[in-house]
Amino acid sequence: MESSTKLTKTECLHTNANGALGIVGYYTTSNSTPVGFLYKNGTFADVPGPAGATGSYAYGINDAGTIVGAYKDSNGLTHGFLLKGKTYTTLDVPHAIDTVATGINNKDNIVLYWVNSTATLEGALYNGKTYKTTNVPGAANTIANDIDNAGDIVFEWLDSNGLAQGALRQGVKYYNVEFPKGLP
Repeated sequence: MESSTKLTKTECLHTNANGALGIVGYYTTSNSTPVGFLYKNGTFADVPGPAGATGSYAYGINDAGTIVGAYKDSNGLTHGFLLKGKTYTTLDVPHAIDTVATGINNKDNIVLYWVNSTATLEGALYNGKTYKTTNVPGAANTIANDIDNAGDIVFEWLDSNGLAQGALRQGVKYYNVEFPKGLP
């Protein structure tokens, strides 16, 4: 990276079966533009989003090196993306104002969160064909963060007071996760 760039956030550390290390995240340029990146084999590569993107974030990677994330378009809207090889696919939950893809497993199942017409955050699971809403029961807002190869999903969710909590979904059952040193 250029000396004028600042690493903002590293999202996902992933080691695939052959031991190659892949890290995705994003950095901010000197003009405050976010740019997704992949760090692999000691080399950084930009993940700029599809043609026309004005900023990008890389959030997840699987063993095959398929990357998911989000990008902004020229209208300021946020879209999820899937980057397989050199081909981008835009991911937009139907009727969403904004969509962000956050995790992908080795079956290419993708978790996302999206903003609905009332500005509420909802979670979704995309299997390559259909989007299925998957919200933490009782949550005012749900953010699906990642998915493992067994299909288990981790979430951040907000209660009606805006307090953030964690949850795990295994199968159809949800488990709340509260860090014992966290604030009430």
